[in-house]
Formats: sequence, structure tokens, C-alpha cells
Amino acid sequence: MALAGRMRRAYLLAFTAVTAAAMVCSALPVSAHTTHEGSETLFKGVSGPYEVLVTVVPLVGFLEVTIVADPVMGDAGDGPSYPLRIAVLASRESLRIGPEAAQQGRTSVNEYVAVLRPDMPGRWDIVINIDSDRGPSSLTLPVQVRESSRGFPWAVLVAALGIVLPILWLVFVPRKRRRPS
Repeated sequence: MALAGRMRRAYLLAFTAVTAAAMVCSALPVSAHTTHEGSETLFKGVSGPYEVLVTVVPLVGFLEVTIVADPVMGDAGDGPSYPLRIAVLASRESLRIGPEAAQQGRTSVNEYVAVLRPDMPGRWDIVINIDSDRGPSSLTLPVQVRESSRGFPWAVLVAALGIVLPILWLVFVPRKRRRPS
């Protein structure tokens, strides 16, 4: 009977672990790069030979700049010209951060991401330089960088406790042993 109790306990532990893993995986984003909370669209339009979409997450210590750029159709040599070379920098008064080479995103060929780390809130200018065999383009866009408003991640703590506590209980709480009659 002791073996059956151990097996039942092992199955229950395995079921709990698999259920917890499924819950965590279902909460993860489907793609490698998703829209973040607090993201803003700074620019959508044509700049030089490119159609450009610029979105930012403007937080102190984390200024993520996402650029989606496509060649304007109708130009000589229609069709994509990849890879693009994109450099991003941020400036404010006498401060300058970058330039940072934007890395190609994982969700599409024409998405590029750069992360800058401004150390104070306020108005910053983001300068984006795009270059390829189609020619160069430059954008200067103002952005209001703000302090992160995130508090303590209570939802994460509750979810982690909901996963860990049952597992610890199953492992460490002794069971009453039945004596064979």
C-alpha cells in the first residue's frame, strides 16, 4: 500500500507541475516582440524613400524604439531592399545617448528595434537614420520620457505562490499512514 500512496502522490505532483507549466505558457506572448503597455505611435508616414512606422515605450531607463520601414512602391527598382541599416539616438539639451544600431525584429523582416537608456524624464528628441541601397532618410521625433508607473507585480507573486505552494505541500506534508488490519 505504501507504494500505491507514493505513486498517487507522484502522479498528483506531476499533474500539478504540468498544469502550472500550461498556465505559465498560456500567459506568454505568442510572438517574440509584442506591443508593450504604454507604447505610443510617434510617426506613421513617408520619410525619404521609405514608408515608416515608429512606436516607442518611453520610460526612464528603457526607451524602446520600434521602426517598421518599407521602401515606397513606385520608386525605381520596386521591391524590398533588405537589410536596412538603422541607427537610433536620443538627445536632450547637452545629453546624447547612442547612436544604437537597431536590430532586426523577430516578427517581420522589416521590423527593427533599438533600446536606449535615458536617465531622466522629460522631453527627448529621437533621431532615426535609415539607410539602404534605396538611399538615406533621417527623422527627428520628440518624445516625452516618463517615470515607470509600475508598482509591485502582485499578480506575478500570487501566480507564483499558487504554483509553488501546492507543490511544496505535496512534497513536504507527511501523509497519515494506514496500518494494515
